[in-house]
Amino acid sequence: MSVVDDCDMKTFTAIVEMETEGAISQAEYDIYTAICQETNLFLFHRPDTAFNDYTRDAPFHKYHSEQPRFSGAFKYKCLRSKGMIEDYEVKNTREWRLEKRFQVENGYRFASELEPQEFKKARGIFTLSRVGFSESCDYGLVHIAYSACGYSCGYYLLLHFNAAIWQRQVYFISYVV
Repeated sequence: MSVVDDCDMKTFTAIVEMETEGAISQAEYDIYTAICQETNLFLFHRPDTAFNDYTRDAPFHKYHSEQPRFSGAFKYKCLRSKGMIEDYEVKNTREWRLEKRFQVENGYRFASELEPQEFKKARGIFTLSRVGFSESCDYGLVHIAYSACGYSCGYYLLLHFNAAIWQRQVYFISYVV
């Protein structure tokens, strides 16, 4: 069960409609857009940005689910946003196909749109998770992973809806390989 039960009616209706259709909600796409404006974490301003076609949870958590997902101050901040971790866990039990409904400064393509020769030249592929929302719908938790040339890293990001925009509060490195 998602945390949409306690959201305001407009947000609730929009999220429920999308979830019952098996699609990703517009609120999640708004968070993806906010993440793509975070050029200090990733180089989203480059014109060759590519994303995985499907959402995916942090890969190491899948194989090490007995270990805690978060720790320290990040865990504390997540726990303060009631229901968010649970919503994240429920939504990320499977992969979901993304649509081109989020914005990146110089555009982007999905991995499936790359020709084989382009795929080999790509500077890397970003993978997004589904977004877990707090019961009040003003906090969102998402994972973003980046892989290129055998190098891979992932971050959990906690975002807050503040003055009509989603802003990053804090991030937590989930892995570097």
